[in-house]
Amino acid sequence: MEQEEVPSYSAFFDVDLFFDHVYNAAYDIFEDSFDTFEENVPLLLDNASEDNMKAITLGFDSVFNTIQERLEKNLNRWEEYSRANCFVNIKDMPKYAEDGRPFTDDVDCTFQTQEQNLDTELESARNQLHAAGKESARLRRELRNLERFLAMKQKREAALHDAVTQLKDNSNHDMLEA
Repeated sequence: MEQEEVPSYSAFFDVDLFFDHVYNAAYDIFEDSFDTFEENVPLLLDNASEDNMKAITLGFDSVFNTIQERLEKNLNRWEEYSRANCFVNIKDMPKYAEDGRPFTDDVDCTFQTQEQNLDTELESARNQLHAAGKESARLRRELRNLERFLAMKQKREAALHDAVTQLKDNSNHDMLEA
């Protein structure tokens, strides 16, 4: 029985893309779980005052930032280890043209330089995307806080309106009796 050759996908495997997907998945899971936690705690603390809600929000932000920093630190350590021990660093290997010959002439060197410039731009775009994700999470938290504040304000206005209506009804009733 002849053993089939297993195709090698290593030429098609993008290590940077792999790490981007892992980072994005980890941050998505972290933000989703923290958002769920942050949304449910105020529901459990139904009678919390506005000052208590502000203190809770500050606590959430502090915990969120601490966990996010640690997550980022640990993911960076994991990526560093993985790149050093699990993946061949393609950048350290000699560069070859598509036909298998080493880069030697000016056209090939220009191609190599362009590739390095693109790698730099890609890294910059990744950093900007990460910063935008952090800002987006901060803005979502701020929006949720404003929505909670608005809901509390609307409840107060409704209670005030009910009280005024009852006072008017009682006043009209007193006038009819007199």
